[in-house]
Amino acid sequence: MPRRDPFAADGTYHIGSRGTYGLTLFDTPAEHECFLRMYERVARKYDWVTPAWVLMKNHHHFVVCLTRGGLSEGLRELHGGYSRWIHAKFGQTRKGHLFRHGFFARPLEDDEALIGGCRYVDLNPLEHRPSPDPQANDWSGYAATVGLVHPRRFHTPSALLEVLDPVPSKAREKYRRLVEEEHARRRQVPSPNDVTEPQRD
Repeated sequence: MPRRDPFAADGTYHIGSRGTYGLTLFDTPAEHECFLRMYERVARKYDWVTPAWVLMKNHHHFVVCLTRGGLSEGLRELHGGYSRWIHAKFGQTRKGHLFRHGFFARPLEDDEALIGGCRYVDLNPLEHRPSPDPQANDWSGYAATVGLVHPRRFHTPSALLEVLDPVPSKAREKYRRLVEEEHARRRQVPSPNDVTEPQRD
């Protein structure tokens, strides 16, 4: 008997996965593009709506709004297909798992959670920069969400922006401000290594 998918058929989730033992998943532009093409096919097959996404070197994040389920099946197809492609590319067939076993999926149950999940995803490539401005080599949907580039075919920024304001330009500005404020807040939190030891008499 097939296992029951534990995810709501019409739920919204912040999902992601990492390379096994932190290994690199996406190194070259070709590897990034291959994964995104596979994601697009899976998203189209299962009618996923994707408000936010990012590929980092050894992990990925997506925010996915389901319309008829398929989260477990779709990610199994995506990760399996990409793993086979990478193993074939480097002649490493049967060399083990590329992705960590399984994936994480956090439900986003209201508009506030959706905005927070998307912001978390979009901050990934910006976190260690002095400025939160997106760059051309970011493998992220953030630049498209704030109107700087066209979104990829699988990316639906309106699913996020319509929650913020019915006027797209105002929604983009509100979201950009939210990202910039969180970026500034994170940079103000001192690292434990930055704390000066108290002087002793």
